[in-house]
This record gives sequence, structure tokens and C-alpha cells, in this order.
Amino acid sequence: PGSRVEHMYIMGGTMHGKGNTTMAAEFNFSQDPEAVAVTLAGFTADRCTILPWEICIEQGPFGWDFFDEIPTDTRYGRLMRGICGAYEQRLRHEEDFILCDPCAMAVCLQSHLALKTKELHCEVELTGKLTRGMVVYDWYGFMKLPTNVTLVLEFDAPAYRQIVHALFTGNEPNVSIYRPITRKSSLSSSSLSSPLDTAVAQLDIAGELVDAEKDVLRLEKAHHEYAVLHPHQQE
Repeated sequence: PGSRVEHMYIMGGTMHGKGNTTMAAEFNFSQDPEAVAVTLAGFTADRCTILPWEICIEQGPFGWDFFDEIPTDTRYGRLMRGICGAYEQRLRHEEDFILCDPCAMAVCLQSHLALKTKELHCEVELTGKLTRGMVVYDWYGFMKLPTNVTLVLEFDAPAYRQIVHALFTGNEPNVSIYRPITRKSSLSSSSLSSPLDTAVAQLDIAGELVDAEKDVLRLEKAHHEYAVLHPHQQE
């Protein structure tokens, strides 16, 4: 498994067992621990990078003031507000505004944003009464097994915020944030006029934000249909 994948980037799991779905498990990994176990078993540390939940909440929060400043007159601004509308309604007064999955995408596209990493052997608990879905890292080599993941321990949150802010507003970020594209793609560097163009093009290559307007309309339609079917949850 995984032999045909050049490199896998994962936003999921925990680093210190601080679960957000159960006491010890992060949402993504908790949904199908067996699938996670099979997937991780098919990779080596140089081809699998994990950005855990704790890094996102401790180093990557934006705050609701950032969300409030996202414009509605830009393509990606409208997409983000559409995606996060239900999130805002439910959790604005309970937790900070966090963009977890884009953190992993940022590391995928600009690997230098991962300031500190460590190669480890990683497994997922499958049977524990309280810990099913928990990620277990062999920090001290007790199992004597090959490393199969690179764990991100420290993340360049200020640079990440600047990239995301530039994407939503259309403003140019600091040129020093970006590095040349190194992965295979059909993108011609001569067609890129700025670092922002590079960031947007890379996101499009990754399959993200390809048609924002249609995505927003589809999200709004789904949200409306859900509200009609579940009116009591909108109160």
C-alpha cells in the first residue's frame, strides 16, 4: 500500500493524546482507525508527513477577528465564508477560529513552513476502551521498528497566516515566504507574475479552490436544505 504515492501529507491524529472527539482521539483518525493503521503501515518516514491536531490549535489559530476581516468581494473570500458559515454559527463563542486542513496543505506546498520535525514509528490504537483511534508514537525507540512518519513539531504560523490572508484579500505577501515549486506539475514558472500567483496556482494544482463560486453555491444550497430538514437545530 502506498507504493504509488510520492508523498502523503496528513492533518490528523494527536501528538500528546489531546483528543477532540474522544478523550484521546482526533476526529479524522477516530472515524476509521483500522484504515489509518493500514495506511501508515504502507509508508516510510520520508514519504509521510503528519501535522497533528495539537499543532493546529496551539500554533495555528487565527481568531474570529481574522474571520471577520475576510472580504466577500474576492473569489476565495466568498469560498471561505461559505465553507465556514456553519462553523461560525455553532462554535464562535466556544472556541477560536482554526483552519486545520490548510495547515497541512501549506506544509505540502511550502515544506519549509515545518520548522521542526521528527521521524518516528507511529501506530494507531485499535482496541483500547478509552484510547481507540489514539496515535501512539515510539518516541524512544522501544519497538525497534522502522520509522514510518515525519511528525511536524513546530510550524511557522505567522508565515502561514500571511499566505492565507493574501489568498483571501488579494494582497501580496512577503516574497521571502515562498520557495520554488519542486513537485511535478504542468505549471510553467514563466506564467507566474508574483508569489501570490504561485500560491494560488499551487492550490489549484492540489485540487483546492478550483471553482469557488460553484462551491459556495453548492454549500449554500446544502445548508439551506439541511435547515429545512432540521429546523429545530437552527434555533
